[in-house]
Amino acid sequence: MNLWRLLAIFLFKVVLGQDPSDLPQLYYEPPGSNTEIIESFFDGPSEACKVGLYQDGFRAKNGAFWEGYPLGKWDGGDRPSNYPNPYLDNKCVNLRDLDLDLQEQLSSYTVIGWCECEFFAKDDCLSESSRFAAFNRQDREMWNNGSDDDTIRSMKCQYTQEAIKQRTKTDPFLSCTVIFVANDITFDHSRSATAPKRINFRELDKCFTVPKGDLTIGKYIINGCSCKFWKNLDCSGSEVDYAGNAGRTTMDCGTQGRPFEGLPLFGSQDISYKCFLPTGIAWEERLDKQDPYGFGPHDRYLEGIKGEAKCS
Repeated sequence: MNLWRLLAIFLFKVVLGQDPSDLPQLYYEPPGSNTEIIESFFDGPSEACKVGLYQDGFRAKNGAFWEGYPLGKWDGGDRPSNYPNPYLDNKCVNLRDLDLDLQEQLSSYTVIGWCECEFFAKDDCLSESSRFAAFNRQDREMWNNGSDDDTIRSMKCQYTQEAIKQRTKTDPFLSCTVIFVANDITFDHSRSATAPKRINFRELDKCFTVPKGDLTIGKYIINGCSCKFWKNLDCSGSEVDYAGNAGRTTMDCGTQGRPFEGLPLFGSQDISYKCFLPTGIAWEERLDKQDPYGFGPHDRYLEGIKGEAKCS
């Protein structure tokens, strides 16, 4: 943050005794970076609001960019008491204050987490210049998707966890499903996979268990929520994985970069998990409405057709 901005905040808060939120919005810069691409910044679900803005394409370093936390920094775990930052929640920021060269140069963006961000064609988020809003959404090529490319000058984001919980009329969260699939799967789903667990709204954040048995888990499928997994029966300690979104997510021993790459996910041991309202971008449509097991065309090899199911 520039020195003159710090001095202005000091003047308002200490000398004048006024709330700094009375300052023009340009005095408040959300934490982030316009000099370094943040490694793994968008990997997996995130309750924290994370935004990436790019001049020359998704995560491109050769043009202007900014990646950061529009509502304040939160890297996971329990939500901090000061999140969202009251000075940042639903407050406007001009793109030139994030990177001078981003103004009217935005061509790619990502918004994930429990937040919704609105983008404007004029400074200071003038309502009549609103162009679009994004919730767990990405557009890598704005120049191919409408007329908003190189038009955006400002944005504001608001925390939406409570709004998501209240979305009971137009876009309700009814339920999601989780299924565990054996490492050595057969055509008989009743023997090679757990029955789909349907989790309703009241069961979110509840600990569910899959006691160890004869099933060596090689894959799990989530439809419609984000879930954390533990290798115990009480959801305690550090989770071993966190995955899922509003669509369909699969994790198996062939998923590169995950904790179980090349191995059965859980082996013959106890499993527990909790699921939450979905965050992150839904890259695949959920399939549990057509098939209670949520299998899709890309799972055929796990049904014994090619014999590639096992991971050593």
